[in-house]
Amino acid sequence: MIKYFNKKFKIIIILIFFIFILCGCWDEKIFEKTGFITIMAIDYLDGTLKVTYGIPVTEPETIEKAEIIETKASLLREAREKVRMKASKNYEGGTLQVILISREIAERGIISLVNDVFERDTSNPALAWEVIVDGNADDWLKKMENLPDKPRTSIYLESLLERNEKAGYIPKTKIYSYDIINYAKGIDNVAPLIKVRDKHIEVKGTALFSNGKMVGNIDAKSTGLLLAMEGKLKDKNYEYISQGMPNDPGGPKGGIANLISEKNREIDVKIIDNKPVVNIKLDLFGSIEEYRTDDLNNNVTLENISNSVKIQLEKDCLSLIKYMQSVGSDPIGIGDIVRAKYNKYFNSKDWHEMYKSAKINVQVKYFINHYGTIS
Repeated sequence: MIKYFNKKFKIIIILIFFIFILCGCWDEKIFEKTGFITIMAIDYLDGTLKVTYGIPVTEPETIEKAEIIETKASLLREAREKVRMKASKNYEGGTLQVILISREIAERGIISLVNDVFERDTSNPALAWEVIVDGNADDWLKKMENLPDKPRTSIYLESLLERNEKAGYIPKTKIYSYDIINYAKGIDNVAPLIKVRDKHIEVKGTALFSNGKMVGNIDAKSTGLLLAMEGKLKDKNYEYISQGMPNDPGGPKGGIANLISEKNREIDVKIIDNKPVVNIKLDLFGSIEEYRTDDLNNNVTLENISNSVKIQLEKDCLSLIKYMQSVGSDPIGIGDIVRAKYNKYFNSKDWHEMYKSAKINVQVKYFINHYGTIS
């Protein structure tokens, strides 16, 4: 009996010991002693990087919404270590939501060098947005972080980006997606482009890249057309404003508001006379959101409107393509198709130079599937 109780007592002690061990938090981080980096700005200054971090302030007695810490360094990792030397808290980078990159950084073609630390260190978030700022990123971040009538900048900006991406006004460019395309030979990157006004942020459209460098930009309307030619407009609600009919009366209310979604996209590439000939076919659905009062139940009227919008879409797509060819940017990935179908040809040429002289046609089919309840 005594042996039985001794054995039972030992088992209880061992179980209690393991309970205390297994319930322990080996990587405990005290919230009050931790700072969470949610947004950062990167500028080019005197041959080095100027890095500015925005950290939300959690102390209730503090008036400021964010702590701003800035430093200069040749490497992003070096900048983070310098920040730690200035900080009273242990700053965590895994909560980063948005990276603001100055236009000068983008035009110098060093975004891939900046991203290197995110590729190598798995503790860094690969899902953070990469956004080009038309101006100085550091000045804007300092200005916006403590505006009294706006939420925290990272929250405000991320919500703005998500909403405009769903509307087809900007591309969805995260760290991981930028890096994947950066290593592809036959396609160029794009990134959202924003402009900072006095008390708000304005989405300008899309920054275009060629061989890793920003070479131009397009507005929000053109971005929707670019997404359609990329085959990425299927889950968007893209508002396309086209010209009205030739016999429409003048006045303040002109044009047609079309809510467009994509049904299908096809790209056919051939090499003719040693030059690429590209045919892009788009099948688009649309609903008329706003137009002058008219009998839209009439099939002839609907057909005329559909044909008018189709012509305008083709014209705008071709105009966009000519601009992208002029700056040597191929975000549609025509080069990738050439590389896959005509690999020997692709490897024997400078693709971006051949792309500039390629013949690219666009054919649009536009179907109106809804025009409202007014009759």
